[in-house]
Amino acid sequence: GYMYTKHGLTEVGNVQFVAKSPQNKGTYLLFIHLVEDIDLKIGKLNRERPIFFEKGRYIYVGSAMGKTSTSLSRRLMRHATRTSGLQHPIAEDLAKAFEQLAFPSDIPSSKKMRWHIDLLLEHSKASLSAIFFQTGADRRENEWVIKLYRSSSTLPFDHKFGGSDDRGRAHLFRLVKGVEHQAIITLIM
Repeated sequence: GYMYTKHGLTEVGNVQFVAKSPQNKGTYLLFIHLVEDIDLKIGKLNRERPIFFEKGRYIYVGSAMGKTSTSLSRRLMRHATRTSGLQHPIAEDLAKAFEQLAFPSDIPSSKKMRWHIDLLLEHSKASLSAIFFQTGADRRENEWVIKLYRSSSTLPFDHKFGGSDDRGRAHLFRLVKGVEHQAIITLIM
């Protein structure tokens, strides 16, 4: 009773996905819950000064189109693992979802801070609360970002966060208070 599928959307605990293709590639949303306000240095952003993140819920849009270590399942397992090797609780649901798809779900042996999102997910006050992904080799990232920009349910965060490869559009959004993450998944689908 842990897993069910409805309208092509499969739910495994806090992970939901649409399998559009058997390929281990795709586009994803990370739902991040920040339990208190934090100041965080994000690489060279903000002239290397700490950036203020207000407590609340955030959404990150990403995609993984590579093979092996840059495949979708490996990328998402990486997001769900801290550098200490400790995992966000959602890693268990992710592994079950990847089992269904016959994708590898091994945990990265070591994780180095590489992306903006790594720094946010590494923070002790941040938790990865839900994940949505869609498999397929077509990059839906920009399309999803534009939908989130146009939505009254989300507010774009700093325009350079995580979107350095995307004409300066943010890939991180704040979820407006009172909006359920399911509404965002429905919007994207």
